[in-house]
Amino acid sequence: MEEVKLSYHLLFASTRASRRRFRSQEKSRCKIAIGVTDALLQELCTKKRCGLLPPHQVSRLSFSASTDFRIFGARLSAIQEFMLTSEPKSIWYIWKDGRSLEKITTFQAVLLFGTLGVVIAMIQTILSGFQLHYAKLQVAQGVQK
Repeated sequence: MEEVKLSYHLLFASTRASRRRFRSQEKSRCKIAIGVTDALLQELCTKKRCGLLPPHQVSRLSFSASTDFRIFGARLSAIQEFMLTSEPKSIWYIWKDGRSLEKITTFQAVLLFGTLGVVIAMIQTILSGFQLHYAKLQVAQGVQK
């Protein structure tokens, strides 16, 4: 039972984003499926420092699949391997994905300079239109004299 509690805590409460996701999506999904909000599950998945687990397990940054998770170790290793090898497949997922800093930085730089280039091109086109308009006015005034 300790391993089950630790795995839930590891998956859903290890980061602020995962706790927020549990509160916004998974909590209501669990309530719809069962009809009751599970207080134990909410404690495990929404608190950074869970009182249901020993303090030395909650404060750790890394875990061993073979010693800490004797039953779920292979499954958690498979999940970790999948997460390490998966790549974001769309622009939205690159933006939301926090694993690859160089991809996010490159994407943001391309977005920034691309937007800046489009804005400068639009300003240049508008100013060229004004210049053409005033040149036509000057030509028209020169013809009238």
